Amino acid sequence: KAIGMVPNLHRTLAHAPAALSSYVVFSRTMSTGILSPSLREKIAMATASINECGYCASAHAMLGKGAGIPEAEINRNLAAESLEENDAAALAFVRALIDEGGAVEDADLAAVRAAGFGETEIIEIAANVALNGFSNLVNRLARTTIDFPVVNLSHQAN
Repeated sequence: KAIGMVPNLHRTLAHAPAALSSYVVFSRTMSTGILSPSLREKIAMATASINECGYCASAHAMLGKGAGIPEAEINRNLAAESLEENDAAALAFVRALIDEGGAVEDADLAAVRAAGFGETEIIEIAANVALNGFSNLVNRLARTTIDFPVVNLSHQAN
């Protein structure tokens, strides 16, 4: 409703009411965290691209624009990169989390900490990856019809 429509993701999740409820509560709760809305969108775009979820990449590219992220930055985020140094460190950490299934190297933790992220932010980054990974999984499984301007992932984060 916040975007003026019921996204097809929610229609898909509605086949399993407990899954829909869990997703909505997790999303709302993470929006109250300390990560900025723009960084949360950047994490969502990077996660979607790494996981090859066209639905989520398209949705979060649109939401990223709404959060004031410039087009050039969105394109970088869809490659799990950023023009902003601290956000680049966060997105490199996102890639490590996904690639290593959470068992990141000490160097990955040191790099994200060196960029100024503390324990709270690091756990919130991981939680946002998990939240978005869930929707990536469901949308890929269900082949959810994209109801946002479509983003082509063929040249992105992989």
